[in-house]
Amino acid sequence: LRGAARQRATAAVFVSDSGSPERPEEAMTLLYGLTPAEERVLDLVVAGKSTDEIAGTLAVAPSTLRTHLLHVFEKTGRRSRAELVKLSHEIVLPG
Repeated sequence: LRGAARQRATAAVFVSDSGSPERPEEAMTLLYGLTPAEERVLDLVVAGKSTDEIAGTLAVAPSTLRTHLLHVFEKTGRRSRAELVKLSHEIVLPG
């Protein structure tokens, strides 16, 4: 470079293991692109909670819960809570 101060480029690259999902629901969130709210709903469905119990736990209206659940069904291609539970049991986590 003429007449200009030479500058050196400096870069740092950090590589780390992002960690494996610890629960099937976490893996499903990654695989199917679930939102955090949808993951919370899925967690409670897999735990066997009813609509009223889940709505109460999450402090949302049952209609809001149903909307989240419909999105989970759409994203996973499942049609029932039982199919979601079955899917969560079919996912094998590494380790």
